[in-house]
Amino acid sequence: MIEVCPLTGVIGAEIHGVDLRDDLDDATVGAIRAALDAHLVIFFRDQDIETADHLRFARKFGEITINPFGPKHPDHQEISVLDQKTPKGEGADAWHTDNTYLGSAKKSIQAGLQADFAMPYNGNLSLSAFAYKEWQHDGFAVLAGPINPSGKVDFDTTWGLGMFWNQPLGFLPAWLPMTYKAIVGLHGPKGYGENPLVAPGERKTELFTQQTLDLDLGKIITGKANMYSVWVGYRYWKNKFGINNTNVVAFPLVGLPFANESTWLVGSTWAW
Repeated sequence: MIEVCPLTGVIGAEIHGVDLRDDLDDATVGAIRAALDAHLVIFFRDQDIETADHLRFARKFGEITINPFGPKHPDHQEISVLDQKTPKGEGADAWHTDNTYLGSAKKSIQAGLQADFAMPYNGNLSLSAFAYKEWQHDGFAVLAGPINPSGKVDFDTTWGLGMFWNQPLGFLPAWLPMTYKAIVGLHGPKGYGENPLVAPGERKTELFTQQTLDLDLGKIITGKANMYSVWVGYRYWKNKFGINNTNVVAFPLVGLPFANESTWLVGSTWAW
């Protein structure tokens, strides 16, 4: 029978009474899984195991995902080699267990001009025009094989326009403090960014707009403005992320249904 020894009151436990060289039965694996769920991190001390033992134990918890990045065991690609010294910087100092490396790691930079205008009732309107450059990581392309093994996505520099409008509705009675807010973003076409065989089509002009109508409940209840509000809104997003919903790669009649969004919103905002 295994023994679970918590290391702290919050996280971590040592597992005793199990030899990982053995082909563990379902009851033992279930107890280990329960300990992992309860303590989040578990340790097996002084286990003299071979590579085959390591892999057999790991497969008790599901299919092993091969990490597409970092150094691997020369004979077993399922095992990532993490070494702090030789060579340093090969993953051990920035290692994590999840699969976030498959997700998009978007980065962007923009430069341009912005003009701000004072509006009635202490409102403000901001307009901008700028050049926009975006690059990111495509983990799905990595899984697709040799077409883009690095997952690097480097889009063309394009143009952008932006607007933000914050307009208190001061013409309403003082007991009804409401504000209209609108944001608009427009980005021009930015190319494929990677090999067209794995890219979700040539990116098109992207439009994002969201409008809300806010009621300042904090001011009504406590007299303090901009502390707590409730709001309703509407969002329209065309060609989301530049993806066209009617023209994907070489199939002009095949689209991605999520590429256009039309959503009604309701929510609340707290200021701390």
